[in-house]
Parts: sequence; C-alpha cells; structure tokens
Amino acid sequence: MNKWKLTLFLGGGFSAFSILYFIVEGWNEATLLFMLRTSARVALVLFILTFLASILIKLNNASFTRWLSRNRKYIGISFALVHTVHLGFIFARHILYEPTLLTSEPVSRVGGFIAYVFILLMAVTSFDSVSKKMRGKSWETLHAAGGYYIWLIFFLAYLKRLGKEDILFYLLFTLLVFAIILKIFVKIVKRPKITF
Repeated sequence: MNKWKLTLFLGGGFSAFSILYFIVEGWNEATLLFMLRTSARVALVLFILTFLASILIKLNNASFTRWLSRNRKYIGISFALVHTVHLGFIFARHILYEPTLLTSEPVSRVGGFIAYVFILLMAVTSFDSVSKKMRGKSWETLHAAGGYYIWLIFFLAYLKRLGKEDILFYLLFTLLVFAIILKIFVKIVKRPKITF
C-alpha cells in the first residue's frame, strides 16, 4: 500500500475506528479518555516513522526503509490527521466534562498551540502544489524545525507522566528517546568531512 491509499488507510482508518469504538462502547468520559490516549499514541508512532524515515534509509537501504522513505509524506499527513482527531477529543473533554484547557499551565497551552501550527504548516506544504512554490531550503528548514519541535512536545508530555502509566507508555517513551539519539548520531556520523 502506497501514497494516498496509505493515508486513507491510516488516517481514515483511525477515524473509522474511533466512530466504531464509540458506537460499541458508548460515549462517556471514560471512553473519551481512552480515545484521547489511543489517538495520542497512534499519532506518536506515525510521527516517529516520519521523523526517522530519512535516517533509516541511510542506515539500511532495505525494502522497508525504501518503502518508508517513499511514503514519508503520506505517513506524515496521516499523523496530522490523527493528531487533529486527538485535538478534537481534547476540545470535547474540555466542553463536556472537564475544562482541561483552562486548568493546564499557560506554557503547556502555548507550546501545544505552536506544535499544532507546525503540524498544519508541514501538512499543507507536503502537497506538491504548495511545496513547488517554496524554495527548497525554506521547505527543509520548516520540516526540520517542525519535526524537532514536535518531538520536544511529545517528550515533555511523556516526561510529565513518568511513574503514572502502563508498560506501553514506557515502550513508546523509550522509542521516542531512541529516535532522537539515532537521528543525532546519524547526523554526526554521516556529516560530510571538511577538507582544507
């Protein structure tokens, strides 16, 4: 599965799963909290795949890494879709059950808002009709800065929950930390040598 079919499968599939889950389990605060957590975790996995795509193919030019590199854009757009669904769940919880947006720290709200701005800009500039109008360096800078910033927001969000979550949380947190270590390591090792 490739390109837009993959986006439809991942982004559309998660949306369909969310609707089906609420139909089966009902809509209440507990089911909403479950989907809040699930959407965040699915989004994190999609983000890490996108974040590491260009690095993994440098490490191992195998069939999976080539597939991942070809579909990086479409997985990234799927991440944006799933994380937008997650945002919808945040607002639903705020409106219906608990004013979480008002009780959270202002720094956290601002940081999350900036992350969603990056997600929107990166998703929009992933379309060829938009990216072709941008200078290559501008596109690369936006996506690199956005990727590292979103990683930081995920890291801080997970850091606050250490000691309070299940085993899957710790596996995802380990994967998140591993992703940045691998990214930095490959950037350093693969850096072109400067000769004089």
